[in-house]
Amino acid sequence: MRRPPVTRRWTPTGSCRRAAAVRAAAWRSRPRALADGVAAVLADVPFLCHFRRSAELAVDGPYPELVQWCHTHRQLADRAFEALAYFDGAVLAQQARPPALFSVAMRDPICPPSSVFAAYNHYAGDADISVWEWNEHEGGGEDQILDQIQWLATHHLAAPQ
Repeated sequence: MRRPPVTRRWTPTGSCRRAAAVRAAAWRSRPRALADGVAAVLADVPFLCHFRRSAELAVDGPYPELVQWCHTHRQLADRAFEALAYFDGAVLAQQARPPALFSVAMRDPICPPSSVFAAYNHYAGDADISVWEWNEHEGGGEDQILDQIQWLATHHLAAPQ
């Protein structure tokens, strides 16, 4: 799914380890594209995006620990979220320029879909997203890896297998 252009942009951080082989293939096939930086971003159900929203919605993973900390230190909660913004993938997205393929799992209890869309919608470069309607944190699994290989080939970043 292609996204419409946005005027305000942010960046996702990280991607799942299962895409490491795809990223490595892109590295080997286009080293000159990476000489100036990153050739592409493969962000599978990106974590650490829109901390406050994630803390409000996530029922699994580390975000409930943040909720517990805010429960105990209510007077410091706003300052904590201000500090976390320095690491927030959605906040950092305005600096990312390489083409990107995101994925979001609509039933993810760890990375709420709205936090993934926050990063995707504000990404500074060209971006596409795979939406896995019935999946949880595993995202699209092997199907997502196949999508990534095809996406990299379409963007001339890797030869299809």
